[in-house]
Amino acid sequence: MKPILFGIKYVLGYRLLAQHAPLICGLVLTNRCNLRCRHCKLAARGGKDLSFQEITSVIDAFYQQGGSFTMQTSIGNTLAPEKHVMLHPLSSRPVIAALLIGCASFAEAQQPAGDEQLMSSAWWLNRAVDYAKQIEDLPARGNAHYNLTYVFAQDGDFVRALQSASEVTEPQIRVYSFSRIAKLAHEKGDKATCDKALQVAREVAIPAENTQTDSHMIRLYFELNRPEEATTFAAALPTLFQRRCTYRNVADEMAKQGRIDDAIAVIGRHHPASWRDGSYASIARASATASRFDQAIALAAKIDKANVRDSAYDYIAEKLIDAERLDEGKAIALRIQDERKRSDRLADHLSASVKLEGTTKSIDAAMAAAATREEKTSIGMLKFAQLIEQRDVEKAEALMVSLVKLVEDSPREPQVSKFGTFDDSLQVATIKAGYMETARLLKEAGDEAGARDRVAKAIAAAKAIKSPGLGKMLLSARLVRAQAELGDPEGAQANTSLFDTDLMLASAKGDLAASYILSGNVDKGLELAQELTEGQNYAYGTQRVAIALIRAKRFDKLAEYLPLIPAAGHDVRTFRKIAHELVKSGNARLLDSLLGSIPSNAARTQACLGAYSQLRAETRPRHPKTSTFMPTRSPSCRISST
Repeated sequence: MKPILFGIKYVLGYRLLAQHAPLICGLVLTNRCNLRCRHCKLAARGGKDLSFQEITSVIDAFYQQGGSFTMQTSIGNTLAPEKHVMLHPLSSRPVIAALLIGCASFAEAQQPAGDEQLMSSAWWLNRAVDYAKQIEDLPARGNAHYNLTYVFAQDGDFVRALQSASEVTEPQIRVYSFSRIAKLAHEKGDKATCDKALQVAREVAIPAENTQTDSHMIRLYFELNRPEEATTFAAALPTLFQRRCTYRNVADEMAKQGRIDDAIAVIGRHHPASWRDGSYASIARASATASRFDQAIALAAKIDKANVRDSAYDYIAEKLIDAERLDEGKAIALRIQDERKRSDRLADHLSASVKLEGTTKSIDAAMAAAATREEKTSIGMLKFAQLIEQRDVEKAEALMVSLVKLVEDSPREPQVSKFGTFDDSLQVATIKAGYMETARLLKEAGDEAGARDRVAKAIAAAKAIKSPGLGKMLLSARLVRAQAELGDPEGAQANTSLFDTDLMLASAKGDLAASYILSGNVDKGLELAQELTEGQNYAYGTQRVAIALIRAKRFDKLAEYLPLIPAAGHDVRTFRKIAHELVKSGNARLLDSLLGSIPSNAARTQACLGAYSQLRAETRPRHPKTSTFMPTRSPSCRISST
């Protein structure tokens, strides 16, 4: 209705009162364009960007003459974002400010980019922004803007970072986006941006009812030196369970800073007595993570429940051993009441001691002194690695046989965890996986038959694993990959039956397809790769196939393969890696021509970001608002009236 009334008023004023007020003010803000459109005849013109004073003077003149509508426009992509930011003060004037991006959306592919553009990280970044705007699927667009937020914030362009973060729809990812801006703005001393981003992250996180997001916010507050805000955040959470969990995070962060009394006070105020042991264990682990070991040990000693106390001592001992404080680590390990945990940690201590000395004599002495099965197998594997380095196949295999017998003669109860069951069959197979190492040595020595025999033994050991779970899958993947690397991809393919999950199977098939391609059998590799485009976990293999095609310089096949890769969900990261590899190998122009073969705008966005990140890594960092684009037409300001 308003435009209609405005039109009637304007026509009546023009016809009856002879009022010749200007209708439109056109501003061309910049002389830069990243396109070379065939229909554009202005590419040869030079000139400078309009200054802020020039922009404000023409808008003031326009308003004084009766104008009421302003349109800021630039050809091509938005190559002068600082100008649009600069126009924000004009909003106080009674004009309507509208931004029009000219021909970028429909003319981008009309003409190949110039060499200067293809080697400009800024050009690829702006192109990624364009593609992100065209993504229709909300979650995919949100993920694209999440990645753009990180890029802009890392470059210090917080205006564009905030704009991108506002496009993220999923609450947890939105929190991560704004918290990233807050962190980097804090590092650069931009308090206003830090405050703004942190406030948005807080407003999103509190109603989200996500404990992972809550703990992230607590860590961020402490990292930004705002502990009081962390406490008020925890108090504002909507459910009792959330508040209790988050107050535990607050106590952990206080403990890392050495504020142990404050941490215990927080637990005392906000946790029931039934939570006390678990809370003390959590604070003890946080203290050990921060290398405050005396504090951690004192807290662990206050825990009443033996299993919770053992868990805390186990973690503290591990951190002490990692820090090469071996005597202290051993002393804490001896406090663990659970025999299995105590044996495992003492074995780690002995293994770390031997590694520090690093001599054959020390390993042999440790082998002789080892008392438990865990200690003997731990030191035995160190000895095996040493024998492989010495290329002594006979002694290495004899040691493996003795270690397997040790495990079989001293059986242990299976251990169940969220990653699956770990039992003796898995440990035996892990030891026998060493046959792949001796197979490699035999192959290098020219004994093909011996190498194949050892590979068969290792694969047979994997097949004999009784317990399902992550351990079996990881070991099987390692063996199949090693088999392919030893030049037997057909045998490796036959052994993919070891995998009972789609994820591991897709990963293994990707490795095998890449192995075929790099060995020259491209057609066979692509035949196997075709299976990766089906099912839920194809992304774990498609990337390996594409990278193999690039490294084999089979760009013709790459162009055929790209459209087959589904571009759903997190799999768009595959295209980012492909682009990174292409630019790294000097094929930026090829990437530009292949973008049309990529299935979706979400995937194209990631591809452009891959090119950007590679080019950014190759060049000296420059101010984020600096541009290297060639001028295409002079900026102008013109007042016209009807």
